[in-house]
Amino acid sequence: MKQKGYIFLLILVLVVTACEEPVNWQFPPDSQSILAVDGIITNERKAHSVFLTRTINKPDEAVIPVTGAFVAITDFDNTWILPESSETPGLYLTPPDVQGVNNKNYLLYINDNGIEYTAEASMVPVTPLEPVDIRPSGDGDSLFILFPAESDIPAMKEYLSLIHI
Repeated sequence: MKQKGYIFLLILVLVVTACEEPVNWQFPPDSQSILAVDGIITNERKAHSVFLTRTINKPDEAVIPVTGAFVAITDFDNTWILPESSETPGLYLTPPDVQGVNNKNYLLYINDNGIEYTAEASMVPVTPLEPVDIRPSGDGDSLFILFPAESDIPAMKEYLSLIHI
């Protein structure tokens, strides 16, 4: 028992006294700021968002929002022009009644100071996971054993392989 205490103490001392090396980021002086786009459309009926920012040169710099851009999304049946939020610069929102549809293509169009950007994607259906039976292990209140059901669904097979690690 004393050996475990000494090992624990040794590990604790090593963790507490570990050194941290400063990192010097070297960026070329002519690093160009590039448009960064963060957006998603889901199957929820809500105002979906597209957040536009510029890349930064140093990790501790503040994010630079892109304001005044023209942003639109189309599913080739409907087109939504996204106005910029008055509360959050760089945040562009669809109307609140937009809802994504599985297997439908969506095109994002952005015009920022005369430079045009486009992206196209489709929303794919999500495969539901099968239930997993969780039972106490008998070795205490905080230990449990997972008993997943066998499944031929590809997403479920991946999930089961993660459980058995």
